[in-house]
Amino acid sequence: AEHSIEDFVLNEKLFLNGDGKFPEKITERQKKAFEHWAKTSLAQPEQYHVNEPVKKAVDSVLKEGRSKYSRTASAADKIHITYSDMSKFFPCPRKWLYSSILELKEDSLDSQLFSPFDYGNILHKILELFMKNFKGKKLPYTGIDGIFQDEEAILQLVIKCTQKAFTDTDRNIRGSPIAMTVLNSQVKAYSAMIMDALHKFCMPPEKTEGESFGGFTVFDAEKWLECRAGENESGDENSESFYFSGKVDCILSSDNGDVAIIDYKSSSDSIPDNKVSIVPPDFSEPEKFPMENFQMPVYVTLWNKNYARTKVSKVSFFSIKDKTFSQVLNENAADSASFSSGISPEKYENTLKCFHSFAKTFAEKTEKLDFLPGKDLNPFKECTKCDFISICRKTFEISGDN
Repeated sequence: AEHSIEDFVLNEKLFLNGDGKFPEKITERQKKAFEHWAKTSLAQPEQYHVNEPVKKAVDSVLKEGRSKYSRTASAADKIHITYSDMSKFFPCPRKWLYSSILELKEDSLDSQLFSPFDYGNILHKILELFMKNFKGKKLPYTGIDGIFQDEEAILQLVIKCTQKAFTDTDRNIRGSPIAMTVLNSQVKAYSAMIMDALHKFCMPPEKTEGESFGGFTVFDAEKWLECRAGENESGDENSESFYFSGKVDCILSSDNGDVAIIDYKSSSDSIPDNKVSIVPPDFSEPEKFPMENFQMPVYVTLWNKNYARTKVSKVSFFSIKDKTFSQVLNENAADSASFSSGISPEKYENTLKCFHSFAKTFAEKTEKLDFLPGKDLNPFKECTKCDFISICRKTFEISGDN
């Protein structure tokens, strides 16, 4: 049937449904809507720009805020990179900007201030205080019955460390009466959990195929380390203009001088898979490996640059809740595609090269204030679980359409 060319809405509907020809006439409003679409969709995008307050905030965090801990005068105006920076920055720099620079957070009620992050930090703090009691001394080890020879003395030390951790924790929960009431009622529960973890952690190594650390000497706990990036150990020629920095949970040494680095995790779920954090030694272009976790490469680099004569030979994660180890560096590691028992220090070079490549990209992008999400970002994997999805303007591409 024929329709009047003045029936703008019907003619447009028929055309879009494939039942009519292109409309000969449209309304002024339709015209303006089309022109707006053409301008916003087809025109060249405006040049990306970050304002001056954000630039100052970035410098404040990466340079001024961290260089104040530095013992090197030349590091004062340089970028200092932590593993947390890189974990948030890749694959989406915008996530790092929102969380680490702008510090955007959801509002929460007083009763919600005791979060899972507080739980993990408190467990870390208890172990930190415990290990510092043994700094320069050998850790106790458990006997055949699975307990310490001085079990009661160790328990009382753990209780003391737990009580101190509740009031000395780095997280700001002391301002919450509800959170403090809950904590003070759980001294026994936290102490029992730490004791169970220590029973496994301090088993004689020969009883756990070298996983545990009973009898090892505590070098330090929550040790702050810093080094200049680059291949040159002296820190001059061939070195980069940025630094690495970070705190290592626990550093131990064996009787024969072997150094072990341990990072505590609240549970096994928090431990990264070696398949996404270790680069295979035969990977031809390690810089292109899709590394997803940078924690242990940072720690190994920090230690080896500061203590080049005694390089780290053992690196492990330890789950406090599950009482399990996950080895990353292991001199006795078996060859496995999944690196289930870790990788030997001699074969870790590709991983360090890959990590350094990511770190260089981080330094370059933050200096240029380039926080655009990368083209290789998978929105369905990263964006859907991101805390900032409600305010981020990253578009989804479906079947080629944005």
